[in-house]
Amino acid sequence: IETRKTKGFKAASQLITSKRGRENMDDLRRMIADMSRLEIELLRVRTDETEHTASKAMYTMFALAVLTVILVGTAYFLMRRDVRERKRIEQGISSQYAAARALAESPTLQVATRAILKALGESQGWDFGAYWTLRKDQEAFHLAESWHSPKSSIDAFDAASRQLAMARGVDLPGRIWASGQPLYLPDVTQDTDFLRAAAAAQDGIHTALGFPVTLGTEVLGVMEFFGRRRRNIDDVMLKSGSSIGSQVGQFADRMRGEEDLKEANDKLSVWV
Repeated sequence: IETRKTKGFKAASQLITSKRGRENMDDLRRMIADMSRLEIELLRVRTDETEHTASKAMYTMFALAVLTVILVGTAYFLMRRDVRERKRIEQGISSQYAAARALAESPTLQVATRAILKALGESQGWDFGAYWTLRKDQEAFHLAESWHSPKSSIDAFDAASRQLAMARGVDLPGRIWASGQPLYLPDVTQDTDFLRAAAAAQDGIHTALGFPVTLGTEVLGVMEFFGRRRRNIDDVMLKSGSSIGSQVGQFADRMRGEEDLKEANDKLSVWV
């Protein structure tokens, strides 16, 4: 270019076609080719870095999405568990309140047990409930009161219960009498020690829960509940049953004391 400017086009052409000119042109072509390869390599590196960054971002977003699902699922599970736990506790408190109210409003043990069977049966969704107690001078429990849901026909099971006397260790009432502890049976039709299994199967009964009516360590009676729907019984319900049994036992003892006092007064009035 410089030669063309100073000496003219012809001199520049002669320079290009000379050996030195050809060498300079070859060097220029190589320089351009190297620059092209460098540019291509730079573009490839940038593309790889972009793809790597995009992949990394995608994996990060996926990991965050999975973590979010896990956290939300865990929070939902804990919330549901807390709700169920709170409902069980509230149900236990409600049952104890219903029993205490029935005892406060009842003039006799018969009226009280009937009211408690109905209140607990309806509030906890049972189909049948019964109260067993000792008769005077007998070493066996007999059915004193029973209740069943208006929606359920439990005729066969009710009739079978009324025909039996439960000795210590026999059937659900007898086993509770022997242990002095609440008892849960997940399926009475599969329990070989349950005498009323055939009647239970006939009426579609499965789950059973019973608890003792106690005065101190003495078992005065047993309350039992049965349901067609299979259910799990937790410690809250068992403890609630024990508490109610203790309340009924104290009420029964007070009624028994009042009856003894009335009987003594009647005898005294005869002598006077």
